[in-house]
Amino acid sequence: MGSNGQPKIYPNLNPAAALPVDRSEIFTLRNFAEHYRMSRGREHGHYVPNSRFIFVTMTDGSTLLHQRYRHPAISEGKPVLYAGEAFFNNGRLEWWSNGSGNYRPDSDHAAQAGLPMDQFYSYDQILKGAHTQSKIEQAKPALVQPYMPFRPNGQAQSWALRSVQSPLALPLPTHRSTK
Repeated sequence: MGSNGQPKIYPNLNPAAALPVDRSEIFTLRNFAEHYRMSRGREHGHYVPNSRFIFVTMTDGSTLLHQRYRHPAISEGKPVLYAGEAFFNNGRLEWWSNGSGNYRPDSDHAAQAGLPMDQFYSYDQILKGAHTQSKIEQAKPALVQPYMPFRPNGQAQSWALRSVQSPLALPLPTHRSTK
């Protein structure tokens, strides 16, 4: 929202980019139970988004998207509440950003897009790969963790490092001396 409680409206900064396109190819995004579906034109079927899309959130609150068309073509050059890119994996939103050179929405008004803020990355963060790094960090298992063993009298021994085995890992063979 703007400073006066009204939403910030973003104008198209490049009117020449508002090329006419076949409106029946533009998808409308719908969300239910953390899954997204798309519909287009007068078709009754639904599509499952499964790639990167360019999107605009129109002033009426609808979210329009396409894989190739630029933001002004999708919005017909009209002002929007927000514009950017979104990546879906089998109907689940993985990340979205404010990546739009024609509308240049700022991160402060990202909530106007109507998408989950915990999956928002600024365009600069996308360029640096932050949207993939956080997934890698979350998936990385902790291989070593510190622990402090205690003696029976309650005195702490020195700090040591203990390996944490995956439940799928097999124990390593031990070598015994035959002396």
